[in-house]
Amino acid sequence: MLNRRAFDSTLEIELQQCKHRQHPLTLILLDLDNFKLINDEYGHEMGDKALVFLANFLKSHSRKYDHIVRWGGDEFIIICPNLGPKDAVRFAQRLRKLFFDDESKWPEYQSLSIGIHTSMADENISAKRLLTGADKALFLAKEHGKNCVKHFKDTLQKVYIHPKSNNNSQQ
Repeated sequence: MLNRRAFDSTLEIELQQCKHRQHPLTLILLDLDNFKLINDEYGHEMGDKALVFLANFLKSHSRKYDHIVRWGGDEFIIICPNLGPKDAVRFAQRLRKLFFDDESKWPEYQSLSIGIHTSMADENISAKRLLTGADKALFLAKEHGKNCVKHFKDTLQKVYIHPKSNNNSQQ
């Protein structure tokens, strides 16, 4: 599992590889729903166990060449080389459902909100823009009731700006 520092260089390398090979690259941003409630209700030790469970879950359900990153707090990122938009949504939906249905996790009500952004081989998307798109999609998933998957599209970018954004420009 990568840390945030390794994430930057890995994402840049994967973007270059995908452009060179003419393959898509997908960034999946996952958030453990109601994490604050877990910490508040059961304590930070249980919150830590929930994060470890999620990290192990992601490792066991991702492809061996995907890169998993602990992004911060209760957020994780999966860098998915050679994964187009439709397959990315199917993969994320499968992860969401498997995690929600996993009876070995505790508390049982844990779920995932997932935001996705895909860079196609013919696009010149920067790492920052890819991450911003995934973040916007994740925010939309949370806004739509959590435990769901949203994929960023350029049309979404024109009408939706993350409220935490410090600038009013649309990239």
